Amino acid sequence: MAIAIFVIYLIPLLIIELAIIALTCFLTFAFDRNRKIVHAVSHIMSGSITRLSILWRMKCRGMENIEKGKSYIVTVNHQTMLDIPVCYSLPLHFKWVSKREVLGMPVFGWVLRLRGDIAIDRGGVASTIKLFKRAGEVTSDGCSVIIFPEGTRSKSRTMGRFKDGAFIMAKECDTEILPAVIDYRYRKRDLFGKKIAIPYRITLTALPPIDIETIRAKSAGELRDMTKGIMSVALDKIRTERTA
Repeated sequence: MAIAIFVIYLIPLLIIELAIIALTCFLTFAFDRNRKIVHAVSHIMSGSITRLSILWRMKCRGMENIEKGKSYIVTVNHQTMLDIPVCYSLPLHFKWVSKREVLGMPVFGWVLRLRGDIAIDRGGVASTIKLFKRAGEVTSDGCSVIIFPEGTRSKSRTMGRFKDGAFIMAKECDTEILPAVIDYRYRKRDLFGKKIAIPYRITLTALPPIDIETIRAKSAGELRDMTKGIMSVALDKIRTERTA
């Protein structure tokens, strides 16, 4: 499913986005070092992917939970490559935290690299310190950080085990956590003579943030379990409501 959508729909749009972002970077590099203009362009381009598609309908909820101009560590469940353009519907200026090998991917990775997103190196104390330092620079500059706490796409509808990184980052950066959940409804469609499950409805929900007093009072492990619990309950509620 993900491969079919990626090849047929996302790849051409990503190529166009890459060209536009590259041109924007070239024209604004001297005065837009934080790439805010590039991010605004990414919002517009990703909106074309999620909101103008004839394949699905997009719905956003809970956007009132996001305070304008505030920085967050945003935690999102991860199911498909569509999660990335979907997250651009959040009214935030943000950077992604991505594995370095993802930033090296043709087209898709080039877009992330041009945007100045944050790369994770596997293992090593030095790389971890560098990651948190970069995240601290980003959040102190009024920019949020988005991370998939599962670390990889879930192979089922159930969220996988959360890693500690996002929650250590929240404590190190002294920044609130904004949980968000994405839910997909799928429908079987004919594609090249086969029945392929393609999402026809996407719901992005921003949940109330975890306040800074709680961030400071709890350990990273406690924050991890708390955040996963909040996101799991919210996702279950969304799925229950749609089947009622």
